[in-house]
Amino acid sequence: MRIRIIAAAVCALASAAALGLALALSGPLVTLHPEGAFALGAAVLPGGAVDEDVVGQRYSSWNGNDALTGRLVSDRFVVLPVVQLALAGGTSRAGETVILRRDDRATLSLAPSIEPGESWVRIARVVPASWWGKGAQLVVSDAGGGFRGWLGAGALRTLLVPDVLQVLGRFSLIAVVVLLFAALAVPATLVAAEIARGRGVPNGLAFGIALVVLGLFAYAAFFSTRASPAFGSTFVMLGFAALWGAAGWIVASPPARRAAMSLDLWAPWFVVSGVALAYGAFLIAVTPPGGNVLTTASTHWWGFPPDNVIPDLLAKQVASGQPPRPFLGDWLSSDRPPLQAGLDLLAMRLLPSPAIDAVRYETLGLWLQCWCFGGMYALVRALGATRQRALLVVLICLPSGFLFINSVYTWPKLITVAYGLVAIAAAWQVRDARLGPPFGFSGTALGLGFLAHGGVAFTLPVLALGAVAALGRRGLRPVAIAAVAAVLTYVPWSVYQHVVDPPGDRLLKWHLGGQIAPDTSRSATRVILDAYTRTPLSNVVALKVANLERIVAPRSAGPRGSEFFFVDSAIGILLVPLAWLLLVPSRDPLLRGARWLGAVGVGALIFWALAMWSDNVVHVGSYLTMVLLMLAGSIAATAARWSTVLVAAIAAVDFALVWMVGTVPVPVLIAAAVVWLALIALTMFGRAQTPFGDTPASEPGRLQATPSVP
Repeated sequence: MRIRIIAAAVCALASAAALGLALALSGPLVTLHPEGAFALGAAVLPGGAVDEDVVGQRYSSWNGNDALTGRLVSDRFVVLPVVQLALAGGTSRAGETVILRRDDRATLSLAPSIEPGESWVRIARVVPASWWGKGAQLVVSDAGGGFRGWLGAGALRTLLVPDVLQVLGRFSLIAVVVLLFAALAVPATLVAAEIARGRGVPNGLAFGIALVVLGLFAYAAFFSTRASPAFGSTFVMLGFAALWGAAGWIVASPPARRAAMSLDLWAPWFVVSGVALAYGAFLIAVTPPGGNVLTTASTHWWGFPPDNVIPDLLAKQVASGQPPRPFLGDWLSSDRPPLQAGLDLLAMRLLPSPAIDAVRYETLGLWLQCWCFGGMYALVRALGATRQRALLVVLICLPSGFLFINSVYTWPKLITVAYGLVAIAAAWQVRDARLGPPFGFSGTALGLGFLAHGGVAFTLPVLALGAVAALGRRGLRPVAIAAVAAVLTYVPWSVYQHVVDPPGDRLLKWHLGGQIAPDTSRSATRVILDAYTRTPLSNVVALKVANLERIVAPRSAGPRGSEFFFVDSAIGILLVPLAWLLLVPSRDPLLRGARWLGAVGVGALIFWALAMWSDNVVHVGSYLTMVLLMLAGSIAATAARWSTVLVAAIAAVDFALVWMVGTVPVPVLIAAAVVWLALIALTMFGRAQTPFGDTPASEPGRLQATPSVP
């Protein structure tokens, strides 16, 4: 026992040392000395912009007059391969220069090709090898006038290792997906596998356990960083060390290493990474060289508001030690749950370079949203499907415009789906196992889903009723356990909403009481009661009828708008097998499980339409409801090979015509179609040749529990 404890401690210390070394490859900030108009702390620019993300010294020659001049000179420093700094102002105007001046008086311009203007922009420039190891100074000169005849500079440092991801540009998305899988998914899954092995539960549920491990880590990272950025940074580094050290300790054990070779452990993550790379390939294809993938995702297919960057803004606000207010316009930091922001804080420590900030956040968000595909696979397997059929279900859902656009546009709505699906899978699969108890685990997962996006609230009551309907009176206690676990998981955030940045109930008032503008004078309960008591009953009934009609009524929003806003268009061709599933009885256990999912989804739709005050378009509801319906329809579609091919083909054609044709280069679209069709064919007719052995694709789907550890 002592040897195992020592081994774990050594692994943790080694991981901490490796992480510390990796983060130490950037040099300290270089001191800057102002002359003339340049002044320290002039962070507020002419447009009033303040970038909390730029940490350290910042000087600006803007003092209310473009004509003022001055100079900014740094201490002498030894040049490493990369020089990084923050800039603002008119860097391309006459008389405005940003240069490195070597000891031998040679100069190198660092001015970016596009002016930063009235905002702080961080740049990282790879310098020629002839400069490496030489002494130099940064010299910023403002000798011009006229519009934007001023400069700002700061946060100067030099880096030992060139940022390979910056060099890759938009293609760094691929490398970041691989990094996230290696740095987060792999150690969390190894820890989850050991938990599953110790509890004697199916190792196919390790995916859900891993999501809960990562979610709790991110949740704690958010609050520790909010308490103190320094404390939060230390906590995150120690958390990584513990996670990676535990994974190393597990791999060092032969029994655990053998258990870790199970395909059921890794298949959901392969699905997640594969879908993220597939969607990311379309994003790369339409992003110009040197372009911003985050901007492309927000504007290329649809003109979205900046909601997708709210988690990143919250994470940066917390990391920089800024107070909760102001946040974003009239939005409070407490108006949106913090889970994706917490996961962003973890990614910031893995990829601290500001040069790839947009790619890091876009890729992280894409990868997180694609967790829902791993959740689909895990749930279908838990319902009793073979690996072959579970993969077919995912492949049929892959060409969904609804899932695609909500994955590349990185708001946290599909993260909630992932936690909801693994919660259902755990409760369904291990009803008689010892996952302490399984409904407690499911409740924790649902609580984390609520911390990703509160819209899941429209699904949870019907999900609880569905569980009681399936289990009878003996379902009351498990559902109560799950509810208590979910509430306890949510309590810290609720305290933050009511104590740190109150009231945090704007969305509740908006969706349930019709109060769109911020209203801090009334509680959410008061707003909702006033809405119903002050509105004539006939008007209330008309609103609810309109909500029900809006689910299936004809649209005039165009194909993309319809698939984004409305239920029937978003589900698409899957409505046909879903209707067959709900109307035609079957003794197949998998189809019976799928029917239960479909029934919960339909019930949740009705509950949502009645609970919403008005305007119940899809994106203000629960995406878990949508995916349950899509999943049920996909399972029904795979009941026969002909229906699989037919439904998949129609879904693919719809996706191509609505979202891809005219937006994605034709060669990319053809290549994607060939790969997708090959995967469909290989899955339907092939055998799974894997590093884990020759596994028949038709292996029974009922996952077997791994032997418990004494």
